[in-house]
Amino acid sequence: MTDAVRQVDPVLPPLALVGFGDIARRIVRQARAQTPDRAILSLSRQLPDSGFDGILGHRLDLDDPGLTLPVDLHGTCLIHLAPPAANGDDDPRTRRLISAIEAQGRYPARVIYISTTGVYGDCKGAWVDETHPLNPANPRSRRRMSAESQWRQSCSRWSVPLVILRVPGIFACERLNLTRVLRQMPVVCPDEAAFSNRIHAEDLAEVCLRLSEADAPVGIFNIADDQPSSMTDYVWQLADHFGVPRSPCRPKAEVMAGASPMLREFLGESKRVRNDKLKTMLGWQPRWPTLASALRDCAQDLQTPT
Repeated sequence: MTDAVRQVDPVLPPLALVGFGDIARRIVRQARAQTPDRAILSLSRQLPDSGFDGILGHRLDLDDPGLTLPVDLHGTCLIHLAPPAANGDDDPRTRRLISAIEAQGRYPARVIYISTTGVYGDCKGAWVDETHPLNPANPRSRRRMSAESQWRQSCSRWSVPLVILRVPGIFACERLNLTRVLRQMPVVCPDEAAFSNRIHAEDLAEVCLRLSEADAPVGIFNIADDQPSSMTDYVWQLADHFGVPRSPCRPKAEVMAGASPMLREFLGESKRVRNDKLKTMLGWQPRWPTLASALRDCAQDLQTPT
């Protein structure tokens, strides 16, 4: 095992990113722009590519029953970005990670767990804040609730500050789902469409960085844009932006019958997510508070796939 990562600034502990996908890459880019000498390590099946020189990459397989940590995490801010397992209501991946940390006997200075607003379940279009009861309606969200519970119990036992960020759908110009737009797939008519929020990937990365500071607030926070809308509105705004016809609308039952399991989850849960707590306690405002504001930054040329 390597030595603990060197801590340069007591307010900016080294970052330990568990999972190295799109959001982790955005966190690294923003961190490098702000504080180039901040120590950053990744623990993931996927090591950083050549565009991330200076990142200490370590392979970590959260599905390994004998999981051990390849590096000392003491004093780091651990940001848990890796998703739960693909099946079941429990999250054994988080359990293995926590067990490996306890076996090491040295703990992070802070933990940030990226969860989902899906833990609230279907709220019939009501506004939801962090005090709303949890009622996850599908296994994916129940696994997230399991992970939240495991981190709360463990960080309490370790006396380690914990942040849980409940995240809705993530988007950016590079990750717009244009399939329904380009293929003119039917959407739910507006009078039956469910409410949801989203968050820009760069806004999420920025908040993760700000919450990684040693004096940042802790607790459970919803992170979302300022404008709840429906999947139908989302698809139609994309169509308008890219200059293609809007998808036809159909009754909800008809659209649900032909939807993928993941899409049925989104269409079957309606909620409007409050972000007031995060704004107040962190002094944060989303750079992209609405879908329209984000689309203004996206190119309008679009090639229809064959």
